[in-house]
Amino acid sequence: MTNPLEAVAESLRQFIETQEPTRNPDHSVVCEAVWIIHGEHAELSEHYDDAMICDGNTRLYWVIPNSPEEQTICVADGIVHIGTVESVTSMLNAQYCMDNDVMQCKRCGHFNDEYTEGVAECWSCGHHIDGSDNPELSTLLEEKDWQFIEDGDYNCYYRYRHPIPTHNTETHQTIVWFRLQYFEGQCSELPRYGASIVCVNPKMAGKKGVKAMLESMGLDEEWEEEVWEQLDLGAKAVREGKRNGLEQMLIEYGTCATYFETSGNSKSDVTRKVLQQLKAFTVVAGFYLDAPQNRIGSSGWEFMKGDIMAGLDRMGSSGWDDKDS
Repeated sequence: MTNPLEAVAESLRQFIETQEPTRNPDHSVVCEAVWIIHGEHAELSEHYDDAMICDGNTRLYWVIPNSPEEQTICVADGIVHIGTVESVTSMLNAQYCMDNDVMQCKRCGHFNDEYTEGVAECWSCGHHIDGSDNPELSTLLEEKDWQFIEDGDYNCYYRYRHPIPTHNTETHQTIVWFRLQYFEGQCSELPRYGASIVCVNPKMAGKKGVKAMLESMGLDEEWEEEVWEQLDLGAKAVREGKRNGLEQMLIEYGTCATYFETSGNSKSDVTRKVLQQLKAFTVVAGFYLDAPQNRIGSSGWEFMKGDIMAGLDRMGSSGWDDKDS
């Protein structure tokens, strides 16, 4: 049986051939479609609204059907299409992406000129644009190993439940945190996410490091009291996560050592890369923290103390001078 919309489409194609130049020809064509449906095809009129609509992204005009599953008349760039609005839009988007070498999400068809090759999230459906799944962080950071702390506007934090085995582990309790930074909204360029493994040790920061942090934050007395109480907690309380607030503040202040960092356009992808590095770090943490963290030779231990200029001080005490270089 012939699709009755074909007769409407044929009339519209003839209309386009004889149409006078207008400012918005597609608008005129779809208005003519509404008139033809309701004036010449009574069997169709009950299925379509006597109105039309335009999508700003694809510049697609269509006659509004009673149900989104119904086929309708669509017009774009002087060409008449028959189909559901979704199918016609998908076809036009796919053609645009092909003509302009733009990546398109294989799950939902959404596209964006900033999508790139590789692992990237679709800004519309949240899956990867290559069609693969994009699991939630909670499924990657298993609860037995990680404690969820916070997911804010700019950072998401998880705390590793197992203290890193270094000398004086029980005394100092070096703790690993996973930090995911959200770049979207802060700048227009990709990548969208940054992920890192950071180590924090409040006992090494000591009263001097904590005081410097507090002075920069301007907390009220009640908060300051709680911070000092957390600094004095024993190993068991630390393992139970009762020092989380102080640890997080030190990380945000910068009194921490960064073991590994990466960036990308998929939360799950950058998280997987970090977790792969963590396996090695838990074995060689002490050796890594002995190594320089910056160009002047300050070690990871000194970073956790808040003494990032220690390397420069050593250069001075050893008599090093740039005139000798």
